[in-house]
Amino acid sequence: MAIKSTIALESSYRVAIIGAGLAGVSTANALLSSNKFAASDICVLEAQSRIGGRIQTQPFSESLPVNVEVGAAWIHGTEGNPFSDMARKFGISLKEVAPRNPWLHPGSCNNFLFFDGREQLSHEQVDETWRWQDLLMHKLQALATSTNAIDHHQKALSTIVDHLVETDEEFREAMKTSNARARLDVCLKLIEVWMGVNDDEVQLDDFAEIDLIGDDPGAHCIVPGGMERFVDHLVEPVKDSIHTNVVVTSINYEGADGVVIECSDGRRVTADHVVVTSSLGFLKSGKLHFQPELPASKHGTIQRSKMG
Repeated sequence: MAIKSTIALESSYRVAIIGAGLAGVSTANALLSSNKFAASDICVLEAQSRIGGRIQTQPFSESLPVNVEVGAAWIHGTEGNPFSDMARKFGISLKEVAPRNPWLHPGSCNNFLFFDGREQLSHEQVDETWRWQDLLMHKLQALATSTNAIDHHQKALSTIVDHLVETDEEFREAMKTSNARARLDVCLKLIEVWMGVNDDEVQLDDFAEIDLIGDDPGAHCIVPGGMERFVDHLVEPVKDSIHTNVVVTSINYEGADGVVIECSDGRRVTADHVVVTSSLGFLKSGKLHFQPELPASKHGTIQRSKMG
């Protein structure tokens, strides 16, 4: 979403927010809604020419103006999810795709078409494959919570599955059917897609709890009107506080007179408080300098964290 502030960036604010993704815009909105801050007390500094961060909706083309999500595309569970609350508040329609996580529990989703090359698998084969997926998840959970879990520490998920196929009676029997291992490999790929990592990065202890792994309970949905509709509503009260094309290079928080923010174009902004909502990738890059340096515990957490 492109936005251009009509109000010049001042040199001093009560609160400066770094980043105008959903977290930054939501923070500004919450401060304004508290009635303890005016829009003029807040500045949101965004390095890009657009706001919304990972949320970006674009039309496919002029001739086919359907919404395409370039970034975030899903509401992963509607129960207890703040996006569900915002959707109701703003009148944004959600479209249910599956009543549960369709990657980890594909049997809950009846919209899958399954092909082996050009040949579409029968409904019976698809149902059988999803039963294996459910069986695999429960076997991984049992292994993750067993006393033998330490024996599989640091092993790739595919290696652990090989072990189950060789040693587990149910899997040995299942693998006797047509193209069984190829179908089981699809189950592994679905897990990889959900985790956002390759199978050698998936840890066995990730499966100690299998009902929810990083998602909320309830239906998994898409937003036909586009995820940017959330940004549209959140930004409306605070749009005059947002300044795009402002690249923050350093944050000095050791002075008694406030936090000093240095920008790449030489501008300097002082604030009583600074909220950093920059992406994890940007924080890991080292392009944003802190003075003094962040505590070792926080720096270590940033470097160890991954998306996915």
